[in-house]
Amino acid sequence: IEWLTAEGKRIDWLTDCGPFEYTKALNFEGDFSITLPPDFPFSQIDKDQRIRIQRRPPGGTLLTDFDGLIRDWESQQVEGGYRDTIMGPGMGWLLSGRRATYYAGHASAVMTDQADDMMLEVVRDNLGADALVANGREAAGNISASLFTVQTGVGAGPSVSFGFSFNHVLDTVNKIAEAARRAGTPIYWTVAPNGDGFEFRVNTGQLGQDRTTGQNALTFGPEFGNFARGKLTFRSRGEVNRVYALGQGDGASRNVQSSDDTTRSGASIWSLREDAVEDGTLTADASLIDRADAAVLAGRPFYALQGEIISTDETQYGRDWDLGDLVNISFHGVQMTALIRAVHVALNERSEESVTGSLELILD
Repeated sequence: IEWLTAEGKRIDWLTDCGPFEYTKALNFEGDFSITLPPDFPFSQIDKDQRIRIQRRPPGGTLLTDFDGLIRDWESQQVEGGYRDTIMGPGMGWLLSGRRATYYAGHASAVMTDQADDMMLEVVRDNLGADALVANGREAAGNISASLFTVQTGVGAGPSVSFGFSFNHVLDTVNKIAEAARRAGTPIYWTVAPNGDGFEFRVNTGQLGQDRTTGQNALTFGPEFGNFARGKLTFRSRGEVNRVYALGQGDGASRNVQSSDDTTRSGASIWSLREDAVEDGTLTADASLIDRADAAVLAGRPFYALQGEIISTDETQYGRDWDLGDLVNISFHGVQMTALIRAVHVALNERSEESVTGSLELILD
């Protein structure tokens, strides 16, 4: 564990730490807590110093696994001295400290674009090189380019439309990501180490490796001892399979477009489930159809799987699987594909490590 200045220069290595834990997840800021060694110079802790945790799995390579900002600390009197703890978020927390401070209607506060590019642009306009008064922002919010950059867009996501004047940047990028999911293409963001600083990056579909087929295929399930506390649920009562999008106009002249998943709506004589969405700002037929398509996708029946994947001798975190990987799930005879959405690592008082992961089912 490295203890760093705000600018990323090493102050010292943290050795002989007590219990610590950290969580990293896609589209999430992250979190950590570290109990410091007894001889740590507590008075030298300062807000916005950084920690960097490197980890080597059995048989694997030493790599950086987590970066965080020191934002909280405490010192508790105990027998023989003090117990000191530092805590804070991961670097994704930077997004929650900005609002999109552009007036309503400004090009940086209302966009129609491919979802991944839009997410990148929102961050660039509010934390990156374009977060300037000269660009129309209420006040400058740019972080030095030597410490924070934004990935170049590739335009791989679905087209979406959003207005977000003075909205939280973190909320905005997550809403764009959710809109992309409803349109059929999940998009995930991370704030990844880049030299002494970080880069905001997006990935369509998945962040990590596809471990569902081939020689590196990996299956988690109770029968393999690497999945615990599982609960599988199927929900279709709220299904919607035909949606009418209502645009501008009144009465018979109103622009109405629709989307219909005929496979689902025609599955049985009981299957048709209708709904409507309304947006008087949309004039183009294609835009209304996009809204209807998104509502049909959002109205699909779904499986929900609760439980934790566990790092075992045969399925080691960092060697056999990682955050963002696609893996196979076997649960009570049902075979599924899931994305590893979050990872939690903890080291207890006896220096025993435990690793658990959270899953997100990937449905057709």
